[in-house]
Amino acid sequence: MTYLSLKRDIVEWLSGVPLARPACPPSERMTEVFFMSRCTFFGYIMRIFPRQGLGVVGKLGISFLVLSLVTFSGFPPSWAGTHYITPNGAGAKNGTSWSNAYSGNEIWHGESLSMLRGDTYVFSGGIYTQGRMYSSDTGTTPITVRKATAAECTGGPSGCTDQAVWDDACIEVAASYLEIDGVTGSGNNFTSYGIKVKFNLSQTNGMGMAGASSNYPSVTNFTMRHIYLESPTPNDPLIGFLLRSNSNLISCATHFVMRPVITNSSMNVIIDGNWFERNLVFWHGDGIFNDNGVGIDIT
Repeated sequence: MTYLSLKRDIVEWLSGVPLARPACPPSERMTEVFFMSRCTFFGYIMRIFPRQGLGVVGKLGISFLVLSLVTFSGFPPSWAGTHYITPNGAGAKNGTSWSNAYSGNEIWHGESLSMLRGDTYVFSGGIYTQGRMYSSDTGTTPITVRKATAAECTGGPSGCTDQAVWDDACIEVAASYLEIDGVTGSGNNFTSYGIKVKFNLSQTNGMGMAGASSNYPSVTNFTMRHIYLESPTPNDPLIGFLLRSNSNLISCATHFVMRPVITNSSMNVIIDGNWFERNLVFWHGDGIFNDNGVGIDIT
């Protein structure tokens, strides 16, 4: 009824000849205000712009605008999605809710899932054994992978608010324009970090406990926040955080790591508010090391 009313109004408005019409029923006046009923918004517009006060071009322009709004108003905008992840998944394992959560140990294994740009991937606490954050989706729109907040854990799985621990595993950044966020944690309060990576040298030769991967050498523009890296024994892992161009390391921490941070670029790397503790090095003695040959000691 609304669409037919609009067509009748436009024909009448352009021609200047009134057409017979029934009175506007109360239901149309009350319920169709957002659908631009002739009894509401469109009628109001025509009163603002009288028939004889506009030229044909003006009338056609406004009519085209109104028809465009009506035509496309039935198609909602494409909003970014939120996906839910637990270590072993649940239900249909399609990520649409906690009850149908993805399995992190499945989707972060190899290239099992290509994460979508603009979307947010929220994971619960628990033990994860896989950590390849991958996307084949090109572009510069960021992908966010983060620990669930306490509010988001309401009605979620058991242990949702616990620390998310990558046990004998690494977090591998396999896509540019990616942010990995533990949400909470600072300083040497290591239990406060949303993400903990517990790593040893035998796992992947100590390379890349968290950060850039040699498997994806072109990856840049990523951020890591609130991640705590721990080695069970001093000087076991060779590298803590591995950074590349336009990457950020914010409010993270390391303990017993030979080289807390290594970067292969001097371009726009931000290292801010981090805590590096008891990194008892026996090799280069570098706190932050650039593998182009420049080392920076942290005292």
